[in-house]
Amino acid sequence: FVSSEVAGAERVAREISRAARLLAGSRHGALIALERQTGLQDLAAESGVPVHADLRAELLVTIFYRGTALHDGAVIVSGEQIAAAGVLLPLSQNVLDSERYGTRHRAAIGISEQTDAIVVVVSEETGSISLVVRGRIERNLTEEQLRRRIFNLIRPQAPRRAVPLLRRTLEGRWQVNDDDHPEPPIDPEARVVRGATDTPRSVSLPREPRG
Repeated sequence: FVSSEVAGAERVAREISRAARLLAGSRHGALIALERQTGLQDLAAESGVPVHADLRAELLVTIFYRGTALHDGAVIVSGEQIAAAGVLLPLSQNVLDSERYGTRHRAAIGISEQTDAIVVVVSEETGSISLVVRGRIERNLTEEQLRRRIFNLIRPQAPRRAVPLLRRTLEGRWQVNDDDHPEPPIDPEARVVRGATDTPRSVSLPREPRG
């Protein structure tokens, strides 16, 4: 069975990638930031307009349609909702080639340098789709490539079981020290390890005198 968390991540990836394809096809620029562990609510409240609507590709396309009041800013996606639109993101100061990267790309790199957000950028000039994570940009993605990348980055991860440590046994061998299955107490006498020199030796009996 597919959990609700995985199904939600699939829907978010599908809706955003479809919106990016539609926007790229019509040459409408877009900037979409997906919130992860680092909260973006303060940034959204400071400069954006609250939306609090279900995430839909059609709504994203409408927001970024050229001429609307909110198309110049960024959209903040929190969970499966569009939290805010028209948000101003901090521009990166580490971009050396400012001619290659426009304002949207610099803003995407800037917020990804300061948070763990995933940022999708659609270029108004070229219609290309980019994904920015941790200051690194992936350019010229297709809808399917973007969908897979987003899903892999936001899907819930199963908690990892701690790997038990190795410990040295009395015999000098190494084995897994699994605290979930502790060994029963050992009798002190059983701890004595007999080596090869401890094996019993043959004892010569005294010879009986002749005669």
